[in-house]
Amino acid sequence: MKKYGAFSYRVKLILIWCVVILLITGLVSLALTYSATRQMLKDQKAHLELLTEQVLINFINQTEAVSRQLSNQINSTGLSAQLYAMRNMTVDSNGYYHATQSLLYALNQIITAQAGYDAVYLHLDQGSSFTTAYASAEFRREAAALMEQKELRDTAYGRSQWRTSENGQVYLIRDVYNPNPFRHMGKLVARVKQEELGSLGSYNDSLHCAVAFLDEDGRTLTVSGEQREGVAQAAEEAARTGASELQGSEKYYVSIQKQDGWTAVGLLPESILRQVRRTAVLTGTLTGLLGAALGGLLRAVDLLARGEIARIGALDGVIVDADLVKVCGEGRVAAVIR
Repeated sequence: MKKYGAFSYRVKLILIWCVVILLITGLVSLALTYSATRQMLKDQKAHLELLTEQVLINFINQTEAVSRQLSNQINSTGLSAQLYAMRNMTVDSNGYYHATQSLLYALNQIITAQAGYDAVYLHLDQGSSFTTAYASAEFRREAAALMEQKELRDTAYGRSQWRTSENGQVYLIRDVYNPNPFRHMGKLVARVKQEELGSLGSYNDSLHCAVAFLDEDGRTLTVSGEQREGVAQAAEEAARTGASELQGSEKYYVSIQKQDGWTAVGLLPESILRQVRRTAVLTGTLTGLLGAALGGLLRAVDLLARGEIARIGALDGVIVDADLVKVCGEGRVAAVIR
């Protein structure tokens, strides 16, 4: 390998120029990449705030719609009237079988193709319970377990109650009243279709975040978006402490929005931002190196072109007009006429 001093002046100049361009391009690329990543983090946090706020509004509208739909179906199917007719009946009572069949028919009419729930469990104040057709044994078990909780079994005076089972299913619990005479008849437990509650849509793919919905007691009802381990626990802790950043199994940037007793906690994993930052750094570095390489190539071509032009200029000095040259003999210049 040649020593630096063995190169010609032109080669040294080209090498120095390339090194300077590489340094300048690298520094500029790093500065721009750092600035871009900081702006990206700021934008991502702003998007998380807006997304969490909007998704919470959609979630509240959906929960109200599902609750209202269930209440309307109870009234329109005549379920409360059937319950009132059976209030004093026992298994040995006359007409019990017919009344039970009428009750089950009304109960099954509650579920429609447009309903935001797919299974219903009815618990009467007298102790009897019924479920809709095709309800799974797991659903019956979970609904019955909910009715064993005193806070859910007691009258809620028309207020909707929401709970999540151990396997993540969302349940809506409503009181059932007979309007005339007005009387509390029992409780209805409906398993809600979770896709009806909250969805991030295309933002899930672009932001890779998660939004957890908490009730007024700080319990997580459901989570939309990226389903990562520990998201529900992280959301509950963030809602309790009000932290803007949270360090659990991984670091999260947090947005907390509250409305009508509900809390939405948006969580953006830092690992997603690190991945984007690495991509930005790699892209900036490659762009800088490509620019430096093209710049070096252009400079080399420029220097070579200048050298050729200088040689052509030197030759041009010895070229004279043929009219000023007097030729003597064969191919020899005898004199130059000035």
